[in-house]
Amino acid sequence: MTTADERYQEFMDRCVNTEDKPPGTTRLDGGPARRREANRSRNQSEYHTGAARDNLEGRAPLMAIREGYYVMMHKANEALALAGFKPRNHECTLLGIRGVFNAPGLADMLRRAYEERRNVDYFIDPENPELAEFAGPESFIEETVKQFVKQVDELIEDEGLR
Repeated sequence: MTTADERYQEFMDRCVNTEDKPPGTTRLDGGPARRREANRSRNQSEYHTGAARDNLEGRAPLMAIREGYYVMMHKANEALALAGFKPRNHECTLLGIRGVFNAPGLADMLRRAYEERRNVDYFIDPENPELAEFAGPESFIEETVKQFVKQVDELIEDEGLR
């Protein structure tokens, strides 16, 4: 088990302070840049929320899982932007939520959602979904996506980032 300091350092080492490759995360300096990026991420999250709802009610309900993952990722990026970070890839969003906020549980929810999205994108036959780890789209949205968004909103408030 890692400590909060170790999780934060891992994020910084793998995503921010990279010397041999472009950083997976950039720093956002100043309140206006942070708010602008957070608003963009929040708007993306809300846009994908609408798409998930449309897919649940339409002809491609499995795509709600894909959209639900993006709801979560952009919501996590909103919190990270308010804390001064702009991830550029999925891994750094995961490591950032885990390290910056010491929230390994949220990172685990996001990682599981990422796997569900990959199942939909690459492995599930939409006519006959049979993977054991597959969650139905309705339960995925209710039990995973909505809970994650609620917890990230609470985290933002608790951290005094708004």
